[in-house]
Amino acid sequence: MSKMSNALKKTGEGSWGRSEPGTVQDNIDSLFQPDSVAEFQFLEALRKKTVLEPEKKLMLAVLEDGIKSFQDHAGARTDTGRKLFHEAEAWILERDRSWVFSFESICDALGFEPSYVRAGLLRCKQQPANPHPSLSRKRARA
Repeated sequence: MSKMSNALKKTGEGSWGRSEPGTVQDNIDSLFQPDSVAEFQFLEALRKKTVLEPEKKLMLAVLEDGIKSFQDHAGARTDTGRKLFHEAEAWILERDRSWVFSFESICDALGFEPSYVRAGLLRCKQQPANPHPSLSRKRARA
């Protein structure tokens, strides 16, 4: 057993807020589970709870717009929708920090890990979109 495991057992920590004790491996595995908070919910919470400087407010607005374009136009069927999606995707995938409004610069300024945000967005892109989940449930019951 590792020193870390022993230390966690001795202090009673390691359950990470759960009432029943978990193994260290369970706790580590839980770090890599998808977040249950949608990006827009997180950004909205950031906006409400944080007093931002005007420059950071603008950066947050640019990030929100890029994410919204990426999510709203993924799988678009119109030329305009596809164009908006590809522009947002190119901006998100660009690994340039020299421009103040690049995806990576904005994430850095706001305290986000760009690769983490990017990975989450790309994971959402790969999942089939269901804009009306409640309708799917109703149809499944019928």
